[in-house]
Amino acid sequence: MRFNPILSIILGAFVIIVALLSLVGILGAPNLNNNFIGSIFFVTVTLILVLGGFIATYFAKESENKIWYGYKIRYAIYLGIILAAIETIAIGHTLIGYQGIGIATGFFVIFSLITGFGGFIAKMTEKNNRQQFKSKLINNEFKSIIAVVVGFVVASACAALLELILGINSATITYGIIDFVIGAISLIIGGFVTLFLVKEKKIQYGVYVGIIAILVGILKLYAEIVSGLVINESYYIRVGVYVGYFLFAGLGGYLGILLANYKLKNNK
Repeated sequence: MRFNPILSIILGAFVIIVALLSLVGILGAPNLNNNFIGSIFFVTVTLILVLGGFIATYFAKESENKIWYGYKIRYAIYLGIILAAIETIAIGHTLIGYQGIGIATGFFVIFSLITGFGGFIAKMTEKNNRQQFKSKLINNEFKSIIAVVVGFVVASACAALLELILGINSATITYGIIDFVIGAISLIIGGFVTLFLVKEKKIQYGVYVGIIAILVGILKLYAEIVSGLVINESYYIRVGVYVGYFLFAGLGGYLGILLANYKLKNNK
């Protein structure tokens, strides 16, 4: 059964709202400040948004004028934009200055990505798309994606290890010199590992690791806001850190390219 895209988006939004109200009722609003319950709430909300994006895409009629692959995914993205707008309006009184603009922008990016992922899953349930996915997987075209994920996991593991050694609390998202150095070292290693694994030695794969780190940073920021914690970090410091993520992951990728070229030169 397929509906007009507007109805499918409304259906996805309805499911999300009902699920969120039910979740808050089950966990209890006063308990959301508890670290454990807050974590459960955050993870469950993410899954609910994915479900909403899935519904918005799956139940929408396919357009005959397909401009790009996965055209119906845009309905899930529209849903994310609408939800982000509602969230921004709801907490608008707490969003002040440039930092408020950055947080609001993060809402639109994160919500759209999460619901868009749900839309992607919906598209992959279609037979033709499943066959295309299997074909690309068999042809190893997804090795670069796996390499980027591995690079990010390695970077995260390095950061966690360094924080453990230095006794730094990773539960907060404040940024000092030590935190910046840890992030730089970890992302250089992550970008390097990614370029070491990919077949095509392109610096963009290292940069992708930095982009994932930025998205995760925005997610952590959103989690802090949902938990009711006060964010004292300067907007400019946060932007600088995110730019650093981008550059240092790219630097790690560049070092990986240098190593590959060095090995190639010596093998001749």
